[in-house]
Amino acid sequence: AGRDRSNPPPRPLKRKLPPGSSKPHKKKPRVEPPKPKPFLFFSLPPEIRNMIYGFAFIRPDGVRLVGQPTIPLLRSSKWLWKRKAVRHPLGRSRRVSAEDRLPVPFLACCKRVHAEARAMLYSNAFVAEDMETLGAWLDKLGPGNATCLQRIRVRTEPQTWSPRVSTKVMEQQERYRKACRRVANRLACAVNLASFKTIFYYHHKIQLPLRIRLRRTGRVSGWMDLARKITEALYHDFRPIFSQGLTRGRTPGELCGVLGVSRNNWWGRRQSLSPSTLTARDAERAEKEVVKHMRLLLERNLKYRLHPRFRAQTPCS
Repeated sequence: AGRDRSNPPPRPLKRKLPPGSSKPHKKKPRVEPPKPKPFLFFSLPPEIRNMIYGFAFIRPDGVRLVGQPTIPLLRSSKWLWKRKAVRHPLGRSRRVSAEDRLPVPFLACCKRVHAEARAMLYSNAFVAEDMETLGAWLDKLGPGNATCLQRIRVRTEPQTWSPRVSTKVMEQQERYRKACRRVANRLACAVNLASFKTIFYYHHKIQLPLRIRLRRTGRVSGWMDLARKITEALYHDFRPIFSQGLTRGRTPGELCGVLGVSRNNWWGRRQSLSPSTLTARDAERAEKEVVKHMRLLLERNLKYRLHPRFRAQTPCS
């Protein structure tokens, strides 16, 4: 039987292209460029990382710590220690330009950066506006970071310069000394503390326990006696710093110059003393007397620590 040509098989339909379009080509495989590898900060050598930390955290002019009061209306109060509603929740650095601010987010990005860079950050000289602000900042700082502190300078609130010691002046000094004892407990862990300067003006009515007083033979002037009293007050208020320093092996000669007293205590006028003012030479002698008396107090502390009775009371580690 022959093929039936009257009914041919259907042909496949061709797809009609829209007018103006070309013939489609086969899609070529898309070649993606290689993705760049992420830059790893810790792949840099330690020397380069330390240079970056230095540019980021070292401030030659120091870092200023200021408090943040909750009620701005109380800012005009003269007696800052009577502000019951004032808080110092955070310590922040206030610089002239925004470029000099500390990059705190960089320090807190990871634990390794914090461990490597905090020694450089806290090696700066920190300037607190008063002792209460420093205490609040140390509470937030923690003992781990306070260990790296080296240089601190503390300003003070407005003080009344009067020939007579009033009740307000005495209360102000007691509040200041109470804040000093609080700060001393926080700074006892500061292993590398080399300088702690204050500018507080002490009056001559200083109350101290009898066990703190160091009796020395010989008669001295009223100014030299005042220098010894101020030194004993400084030793009593910051005793945790001195005690921990002696425990770590530092000598009295190294510790006697760590805490400094303001020169205002010797260059001012005191009607209760004779003479009421000091010459430049006598003021320098008073400053040296502070260092000498502090060294004697520390030597007495060290002698007590070496006594067999103290060794028997100390628990063995």
